Amino acid sequence: ARQTLALYRERFTAYPAFETNAQLVNALAGANSHRIALLPRDASAVSPATGELLDRWGTPYEFHAISRDALELRSAGPDRTIRTPDDLTLPLGSP
Repeated sequence: ARQTLALYRERFTAYPAFETNAQLVNALAGANSHRIALLPRDASAVSPATGELLDRWGTPYEFHAISRDALELRSAGPDRTIRTPDDLTLPLGSP
């Protein structure tokens, strides 16, 4: 996820506009102004049922847009419950 988002930002000079995980996946999969697909819709990290990007425990990532140049990526971690002490967070970009 981190590398694909960095590539998108490099290509488009900003992260995609989105409200949900699935909308972000759509932008990365080609629903963007240049119709460039950086993430295949059938990638193993994308849920076929919901279209959301999943962490290594099979839980949808939570994304928080801080600005057009900064995001926070959150994984629910091994307990698969978001916003608990074992969550993994990664800031991307610069606010």
